Amino acid sequence: MTGHGSSANRRRNLLAALSGAIILGSAPTASAQLEMIGAGSFVPAVEVQFATLDNLDPAEKRRNEILNAAIAASPRLAVPAPRFSLAATGTDSFASLSALDCMTAAIYFEAANEPITGQRAVAQVILNRVRHPAYPNTVCGVVFQGAERSTGCQFTFTCDGSLARRPNLQLWDRARAIAAASLGGFVETSVGHATHYHASYVLPYWAPRLTKLTAIGSHIFYQWKGSWSDPSAYTARYTGKEIIPVSARSTLNGYLLSGAPDEAEAAELTASTLTGHANPDISGMPVQPGPTGPKSSDTRERALPATNLTVAKSELIETRARLKDSTAQVLAVGQGKLPN
Repeated sequence: MTGHGSSANRRRNLLAALSGAIILGSAPTASAQLEMIGAGSFVPAVEVQFATLDNLDPAEKRRNEILNAAIAASPRLAVPAPRFSLAATGTDSFASLSALDCMTAAIYFEAANEPITGQRAVAQVILNRVRHPAYPNTVCGVVFQGAERSTGCQFTFTCDGSLARRPNLQLWDRARAIAAASLGGFVETSVGHATHYHASYVLPYWAPRLTKLTAIGSHIFYQWKGSWSDPSAYTARYTGKEIIPVSARSTLNGYLLSGAPDEAEAAELTASTLTGHANPDISGMPVQPGPTGPKSSDTRERALPATNLTVAKSELIETRARLKDSTAQVLAVGQGKLPN
């Protein structure tokens, strides 16, 4: 587990861990991407893992495991994806830390008890989606896609209440280290250009429509069939406009590095600004187990509170992004480039 130095040093160290590697080359313009996913060729995104696990009894889980195991895998089709370097994109500090936070949350809540390779594979799926024109072109956009709808989330943890559980501190730190490596150029080659996965004990309706690549731990990984699985289809440009939904930021208060004020922000937080609005004292609250991890022996809350300033900044960015996306969607439909 990492130490607890000053917030400024931790931020600098983690940003440094995201350096190096190469970024994707030229990508098509926004209009070109819209043409690529026009009404004639558009394939809607499907859930990564969406199932009410509480309704599955042991016998049904075992049955699903047997059925999933009977489907042949094609690991030879797993063509390694190019390296991704967040540092090389020139993304600002706030967005970079937000990307790291979103990736960490996905790895933790989806795969905290999976082997290291399995956690790296989850991270690779997210990066593969970032590069595919069928999905949002940011890490947070991919992770929280559809989270505002109870039946539309792409990653179950974003809409099933898992975020309300306090993460296990040690497992969270491990997930963050894996997230930093993936955003700094590490490629999990075993899953190639996979864009989907699910637990081996569930049987999602969409699985037969995809190509099964491999199984790692309790997860099975898939890629698109046909031309959308070709490496040349992953042409989307990373935008760098990372947004963590305000509800998630507030729930994970104390664990998100992007919720900690930097030196400039801290200087703006005057006593009058915080009066009557400070976060409640949660220093004595125990760290509750995550949905897949044991309870941590370390009961200290992270001293990185999400301040009013960063939450307000998040709300403003989120509002502007939604307005821009809505405008782009209306224009695309009006031009006949997307199905209405």
